[in-house]
Amino acid sequence: MRYKRYLVILLFLTTLCGFLLYDTYRRIEKEAIGRINNNQTIYAKQAGRSIKGFFKHYLNDLRYLSMNHSLIAMDGKGKEAMNAFYRINSEEIWAVTRVGAKGRILYTVPYSKDLIGKDLSPRRHFREAVRTGRPVISDVFMTSLGRQAVSVHMPLFKGKVYAGSIAVLIPFESLTERYVGSIKILGSGYAWMISASGIILHSPFNEYIGKTVFEVYKRSPEIIAVAGKMMNGEEGTSVYTDNGAGGNGKDGTKYHAIFLPIPIGNTFWSIAVATPEDAILRTVKGFRNRWLLIMAVLISGGLILVYFFVEARAIIIEEENRREANEALRRSEAKYRELVEDANSIILRMDVTGVITFFNEFSQRFFGYGEEEITGKDMVGTIVPDNETSGRDLKRLIGDIGRNPDLYINSVNENIRKNGERVWVAWTNKPVYGEDGKVVEILCVGNDITERKKAEEDLRASERKYRSVIENIQDVFYRSDVRGRLLMASPSGVRMFGYGSVDEMIGLPLDSFWLEPAERQKLVARVKAMGAAKDFEAVLKKKDGTTFNASLTTHFYYDDQGGLLGTEGIIRDITNHKRMEEALRESEERYRIAIENSNDGVAIMKGTEHVYVNKKFVEIFGYTNADEIIGKPVSLVVHPDDSAMVDEMNRKRQGGEPVPSQYEFKGIRKDGTHVDIEISAAKTTFLGETVSLVYLRDVTDRRHLQFQLLQAQKMEAIGTLTGGIAHDFNNILTALIGYSNLLLMKMEEDDPLRVYVEQMLASSEKAANLTQSLLAFSRKQLMELKPNKVNAIIRGIEKLLKRLLTEDIDLRAILSDRNLTIMADLTQMDQVLLNLATNARDAMPKGGVLTVETQEVELNNTFVMSQGFGRPGRYVLISVSDTGIGMDAGTQERIFDPFFTTKDVGKGTGLGLSTVYGIIKQHNGYISVESEPGHGTTFRIYLPMVEATVEDVKQTSFDTEKGTETILLAEDNTEVRKLAREVLLLSGYSVIEAIDGEDAVRRFIERKDSISLIILDVVMPKKNGKEVYEAIRKIRPDIKVLFTSGYTGDIVLDKGIHGEEANFITKPLSPDMFLVKIREILDR
Repeated sequence: MRYKRYLVILLFLTTLCGFLLYDTYRRIEKEAIGRINNNQTIYAKQAGRSIKGFFKHYLNDLRYLSMNHSLIAMDGKGKEAMNAFYRINSEEIWAVTRVGAKGRILYTVPYSKDLIGKDLSPRRHFREAVRTGRPVISDVFMTSLGRQAVSVHMPLFKGKVYAGSIAVLIPFESLTERYVGSIKILGSGYAWMISASGIILHSPFNEYIGKTVFEVYKRSPEIIAVAGKMMNGEEGTSVYTDNGAGGNGKDGTKYHAIFLPIPIGNTFWSIAVATPEDAILRTVKGFRNRWLLIMAVLISGGLILVYFFVEARAIIIEEENRREANEALRRSEAKYRELVEDANSIILRMDVTGVITFFNEFSQRFFGYGEEEITGKDMVGTIVPDNETSGRDLKRLIGDIGRNPDLYINSVNENIRKNGERVWVAWTNKPVYGEDGKVVEILCVGNDITERKKAEEDLRASERKYRSVIENIQDVFYRSDVRGRLLMASPSGVRMFGYGSVDEMIGLPLDSFWLEPAERQKLVARVKAMGAAKDFEAVLKKKDGTTFNASLTTHFYYDDQGGLLGTEGIIRDITNHKRMEEALRESEERYRIAIENSNDGVAIMKGTEHVYVNKKFVEIFGYTNADEIIGKPVSLVVHPDDSAMVDEMNRKRQGGEPVPSQYEFKGIRKDGTHVDIEISAAKTTFLGETVSLVYLRDVTDRRHLQFQLLQAQKMEAIGTLTGGIAHDFNNILTALIGYSNLLLMKMEEDDPLRVYVEQMLASSEKAANLTQSLLAFSRKQLMELKPNKVNAIIRGIEKLLKRLLTEDIDLRAILSDRNLTIMADLTQMDQVLLNLATNARDAMPKGGVLTVETQEVELNNTFVMSQGFGRPGRYVLISVSDTGIGMDAGTQERIFDPFFTTKDVGKGTGLGLSTVYGIIKQHNGYISVESEPGHGTTFRIYLPMVEATVEDVKQTSFDTEKGTETILLAEDNTEVRKLAREVLLLSGYSVIEAIDGEDAVRRFIERKDSISLIILDVVMPKKNGKEVYEAIRKIRPDIKVLFTSGYTGDIVLDKGIHGEEANFITKPLSPDMFLVKIREILDR
């Protein structure tokens, strides 16, 4: 009953410990998975930020590049800009491509004739760029070379018209390998990435890339579910089982994964990082196993305690029985003690516990113990070593000899004498049974075999040593007979030659192991000649016919009488060594090619001298070969202005002092021209000496590109300033011109003050023309392009040009026989011809000839490439030539710059030719100049020719009629509003004034039935003119309207006012033009 109670307590404790173990294990397991998911999220977000930053960098660069007008026009400077951009980024991109508005490739860097004209319009990303007008990043696609790529398209606009795009082609594999391929969690975790449409973009399994996730994992619903969330741009965690590609069940691994989207431009990708559950829980399972071991030990200990309680009584009983047996043995011992005392063998008895009960005199002499000293002692620990093989063998014999006496009749054990000396004894063992048939003693007779055992052990040791060497060497030891047949081979020969066993090889001719048996004869000949052959290289073959490189060391061996028995030697597989040598040669060649063909100049500097330069270095500085530079000081290629700085940097770097690793200096070429150099340098060791390893890059083109960008930004800033002052200036001029006209109307013809008013009007008109010139230069003047005959334009202004020129200048018009038509704003074209004629007049102070000529020309690709501007097509050429003083090259370079003039102070604004340039550009045309000092100047204007019907322009009479209608006048500028009110009242109209947009709507509602016309300023507080008109038209759809504005054309267009769609008049307002326009609208 007592034993059952102990078992119940033990069972309860075991259950409690098991529950605690399970609960602890589950909590640790959950925490381990949570930590891994956190780490996976960090890796995924880092990869996402890197990829997003990569594309953001190129979107920003392309956005700046898209502002380059030369790139939009695709002239020579545009191509130069593309080449410069590619040189800067060639390590990360494959190509830069200019795509036209219809989707055909116009130009590409690197240049490929086969790609020019290729149609990209069917591609989705191109259509997306056209549809949205925004930057587009394509899906990943395969190039014609079978490589994965992704392209970034930045749309280009000419004004607001889509003009194509500039695109870069990026190698996708290197992008993902850089940011995603390095993600490894716990050695077996990995990352995979898909597009928004479910295409696998990256995976550690290359065969999956490019396929849809639904195709690869069609029978893995858990992965399909995760992919669905990823395609929706979701972020989260998941647990799924990967059943292998196609669900064929070859894997079945359970994964814990996180996933999140990577937004890039117009689309997004999704990345997932997954780790096998076994890898995550490997440590946790170790903890669990240790707990189970502890529980097993505790349970075992409990069972042992119970067992001891049960066995205690049995042990006591057994001890009493043993004492009785010993007494019986002692009584019988006297019978044969005398017999064994004189024996020359070891004779002893022991009981069933191993305690010695008899020890004869020979035994005492042999082991060194006296009878009383050894009797009653356990054999183990006295003459038998404890915790060794002999002790374990003795314990096994005592326990089992009664059941299997024949098994233990003979045994050999290592024994130990009293002085510690080890001896070997051969024993004969016989059990002695009691009356009850049980073993009560064991009689052991032994003989000393120590010397024999030592000799046997020495022999075995020698054999083991020889066998270990033969069996474990990687090389093959072999021996053959005089006929060339294999007699013996070490086990490594099985591995080396691909046989099943050594026995299979024995007896084969040695020639069967050689690819070319004749080569073996060369080896034999060398051995005969020199006595041995060392490191003889040959190609050997395996059983399956495959070959490998080997090195053989061979000699003859002889019998005791000197007779030749055959050959023996060692074969070493040197295939890997050969491969390493070849790989080393390939590596050296690869690095040599990489350095020699690098786009950067590379040099090694020892002290201040060049000890090595690559081909690009020689090219950058204009030399023919490296010998012209090697051995020369650094001052050979550094401009004197920067020579001291470069020398100091190099000296400090090689001396171990801290210096910048990157900086720039001005270099000097062999021909004396200057280059801008960007340098990246580091201290290193070359042939045991401290040197500087230098990388150089010619950034002259980049600096030029930056200068061009700065100039374009300056021009844009001037244009913005010009547009900003136009509105206020036009309002001021409206008041000046208007009130001057009113004053002039009220003065008599012979009024002596009339001349002053006329001078005021003339000056105001000049100021208005100056404003229009500024707007034309900034390309913000509102234009109305209509079909016009070029010859008619010139004939229409010919009389005005003659009045402009002095009498000693002859004007000649040489016009084409064809009626050449262009899309033009007539007023602005007149402005162009007037400005050019004015410059020609000033260039011919002593008289001359001014010739205006028109003709049709065809611009082809040859013209575009040679001139650096234009697009192929039909153009009208207007040439304006004079026989004046001409210009030098420096003046021609700046002739179109705003505010640049060669005239004396007060005689020119410097806006004439810049205005001409702006107007021609607004007409999608081109202008060039040719001149030499003393040989006159010719301006050539190229305007696109069109096939269109020219409408007849009816002459409008400026004789104004009075009116009686009511007009609503909405103008926020007080001076302009008062002037317009005064002009209208003097002409008989009734006027209702409004000071802003909301006031205009309110006053119209009050008098809607009596108002015949509304005059609206386009830009007003609270509501602009367009919004006011829309609100009033909802009240009276038939209301007539006239819009006015002093703002620049781009702002007027932004407000929705188009000249061809609405009645519009620009400021400054002339009273006559103002009244004529009003009367014209009212009389419709």
